[in-house]
Amino acid sequence: MDMVIGTADSHDPSDRHRDASVVPSSPPRPHDNHEAGHVVSVHRAFIYAALAPGFGEWYAGARTRGVVVFIVFLATSVWGCWLLAVTALALMDLALGKPLQNPLPLAGLGVSFFLAIALWFWGMAGAVQAAVRTRRKSGDPPQIHPAWGVAMSWLCPGAGQLSLGRQPMGFILLGLYVLIFPTLAPALAGLRGVLDNAVTSAGQLFQRPDLIVQLARDISVHIELSFPSLAQSMVKTAAIALYCATLGPLPGALGVRLDTEGARWSASPVARGGGIAILGWLCPGAPQLLQGRESLGWSLLGTYLLIQSTAGGLLVQEIIPAHEASRIASLASIVVVASIVESLVRIVRNRALERKKAGNLPGDESRLL
Repeated sequence: MDMVIGTADSHDPSDRHRDASVVPSSPPRPHDNHEAGHVVSVHRAFIYAALAPGFGEWYAGARTRGVVVFIVFLATSVWGCWLLAVTALALMDLALGKPLQNPLPLAGLGVSFFLAIALWFWGMAGAVQAAVRTRRKSGDPPQIHPAWGVAMSWLCPGAGQLSLGRQPMGFILLGLYVLIFPTLAPALAGLRGVLDNAVTSAGQLFQRPDLIVQLARDISVHIELSFPSLAQSMVKTAAIALYCATLGPLPGALGVRLDTEGARWSASPVARGGGIAILGWLCPGAPQLLQGRESLGWSLLGTYLLIQSTAGGLLVQEIIPAHEASRIASLASIVVVASIVESLVRIVRNRALERKKAGNLPGDESRLL
C-alpha cells in the first residue's frame, strides 16, 4: 500500500540550528536520491523484482546493484536453457538408438537452475532492503501492512522481516529457504522405488485403473512429505509467524505507524475475517500471533509442524506406507481449522464487547468508538 506523504517547505540549513527543539509539522520532501518528489514503495519494488530480478532494486534506487543482478540472472538463464536443449537432444538421440557421444550435462543444469532460483529470491529481498533504506534516508515513515507482509513472507521468506528493517533475521530465513533447493535431487531419486514397482506391475496397471490412481497418490504423498517440501514449508510458516509476532504491541513510532496502517485493512469486519481465515490456512497460529496471543499461536504452529514432520519421517524411514503417512499428515488440518475458528470467534467476541462498551457510554462518547 503506497502512501503519499505531505511535503515540507524548504528552509535554509542554518535555520535548523536556531531551535533544535522545534518539531517540523510535516516530514521533509520525499525522494529516492534520483528524482525529487518520488516516494519509493516497498510493495511496488517487491512486485518489480518478482517480475524480473534487478528491476526492483533499480526502482528503489540501488541501480548499479540492480543492473548487475539482472545481467547475471540473464546470463545464468541463457546458460541453463542451452544446457537444457543439449540434454533434450541427447535424450532424443538415445531414444532413437544412437549412442551418447558426451555425458549429459546434468550437473551444470542443476547448478544453473539453483543460481537462477537464488538470484530471483535475492532480487526480491534486495529490492525490499533497498526500498526500506531509501525511505529511511528520505525521511519517509515505515511502510507496514499485514496483508502485504504476509504475502511477501510467503512468496519470499524473509522479505517480511526485511520490510520491518530486521535484516539479520530476514536474510537468515532467505538463506535457509534457498539452501533447501539442492536437496530436491536426492528427494526425487528416492522416488525410484515407487517407479520401479510401477514398471514391474505395468501389466496390472492397464487392467486395473484403481492401481493407477493409487500410484499417483503414492507419488504425490512422497513428494509432499519429502524433506525439501517439509523443510521449505517450515521456513515459510516460520517467516509468516515471525512477521505476525513482530506486529504485536510495539512501542514508539513503529507501533503508532502499525495502528494507523492496521486500521485501514481491518475496518471492515468481513474483510478482516477473510484475511484471518487465509492467514490461518497459510500458517496455523499466525492469526493468534497477529492478535498478540503468542503462547497459543506458537503452540498451534508447533503442533502443526510436529504432525507434518512425524508423518514425513515415518514415510522416509519406510516404517509406514504412503497411505498411512497421508492419514497422519491429514490430522494437521484439524490444527488449521482450530486456528481459523478460534481467531474468528475472538474477533466476534471483541466486536460484541466493543459494541456493549459503546452502548454504555453517553451519546457523544459512543460515537467516537
